[in-house]
Amino acid sequence: NHTATSQLIFKGSRQLSGSRYKVCVRGVDSTNLTTHPRCYSVQIPRPTPVFVSPPNNSSYATAVGCHLIIPLVAHDRTSFDLDPALGGSNGYQVLIQPLYTFTSSRYHELKSVGLPPGAALTTQSPVAKTVNVSLSATGVSSTSIPHIQTNPANANLQWIARKGQESYKYRVCVVAIDASKAFSSVGDTGGGAEGSDGGNDIFCLDIDVQRCRYCPQEQDSLQTVAKAWHGAWLEVWAGNHLYNTPDSLLFDAFPPLQSPAPPASNTGSARVAGGDFSTGERNKLQNSFDPIDVGVIYAVDAQDDLWHISLRYGLDMSDILFWNPDLADGKSKELQYGLVQNQELCFLPPTCVYASRVTHQSWDPASSASNIVDAA
Repeated sequence: NHTATSQLIFKGSRQLSGSRYKVCVRGVDSTNLTTHPRCYSVQIPRPTPVFVSPPNNSSYATAVGCHLIIPLVAHDRTSFDLDPALGGSNGYQVLIQPLYTFTSSRYHELKSVGLPPGAALTTQSPVAKTVNVSLSATGVSSTSIPHIQTNPANANLQWIARKGQESYKYRVCVVAIDASKAFSSVGDTGGGAEGSDGGNDIFCLDIDVQRCRYCPQEQDSLQTVAKAWHGAWLEVWAGNHLYNTPDSLLFDAFPPLQSPAPPASNTGSARVAGGDFSTGERNKLQNSFDPIDVGVIYAVDAQDDLWHISLRYGLDMSDILFWNPDLADGKSKELQYGLVQNQELCFLPPTCVYASRVTHQSWDPASSASNIVDAA
């Protein structure tokens, strides 16, 4: 009479994630007498990384020179709805990676892999490890990118928009994936069909880089800002009554974290871009100070065109395109710089009569378009 001991060893794998097994055993003695079967249920949790914050499709506003910081949080509670810390201690960890960006204006939309130029995803943990990530389900791959595997995972989307990026809307999409790089917040990255989203919504954020606004840098003065934006310092100063002296500007060395904010009404402005923005909406930046207004926002009238606008306000056509990069790209030129009612334009009109540059020359968009600066 003795007691027999044995171990049932079950080694899980990615292919077995989400599986459930019923394993039955029984004891047999030397005379082939058996015990009643005893059955055990073995279940392997499936990784289910998801974003916790901010809410999907949140909207933000920024401007050239402004330091935009958006905190991102993702976790994996697994298919068993485990506490993330418990899941993390058992190997269910998460990392956050960029997917793609849609850059849009009234004239076109462009999809590109990764983040907008100048933007970066930075981890909030001081310890990083290099991993190779392959997202075959979305057709995006990225290798040797330092990221932290934690549960929950925290990262910051940071971006200082550059001149030329204003007047565009950016839809930035990111993904949370598990440590084995097999499952993501958009589905199974290894077993699904190409382009499949696993039945989940892609996590994206909408960022509006506003025209006619600029966050000063440490070395800036009204003179340097006006020169960079093709204007006179008195013209810029006239639109920024917050500054008592043009020799010093507010500079925020420690920008705050951003949170989604509803658009605020702004009299005299309109936003019509591909039909996605309603008239009269203009977001206010959620910074600890207001950026400089480097011009005024003009709402296009029904009969307006660029040539007659330049005549009316004494502006160079090249300056209008410089202030409005969405007009300066190649697609706008193909469409002969067509405008629609209530479309927003940024102007820095001369405040002095002698500074006006008025001409009576007629303009034919089809024949004269080649003479306009093409910044594409």
